[in-house]
Amino acid sequence: MSRKTPSKTKVLRFKAQNPFMRTSEIAKRMGYHRSYVYKILKENEQPTRIPSGLKSRHVYCAECKALVMTIKRKNRYNEKKAEKTFCSTTCRTNYFQIELTCSYCKKTFRKYKSQVKQAKELGSENIFCGITCLYKKRSFED
Repeated sequence: MSRKTPSKTKVLRFKAQNPFMRTSEIAKRMGYHRSYVYKILKENEQPTRIPSGLKSRHVYCAECKALVMTIKRKNRYNEKKAEKTFCSTTCRTNYFQIELTCSYCKKTFRKYKSQVKQAKELGSENIFCGITCLYKKRSFED
């Protein structure tokens, strides 16, 4: 017969594995109240705050993974905005654009992912590099 691990032990193990995680984040992940997690950590003389060594967060480029900036802990930090941070305009365009080949002239070109997705949703089967190839293809079919 297996014994269940008490929730106190689970919280302590989780904090030991994730020392840089806040008590509110631990509580959210484990399904407890923040005050309960705080109380357990205090009773067992565990740190309830993030260690002082982590005073800032690093933001990396979404395309090339290079370090873009370091945000101090005191400032507000928007994780969704940081996910789309880029080191240069070339990285930005490479992230949002994809390389395609024209259905008519077989030339390679770049187009925004959103434009390709929208064209597919509207029922377009072919992808053209420009309006001239589109008209040439239509006139050739007629």
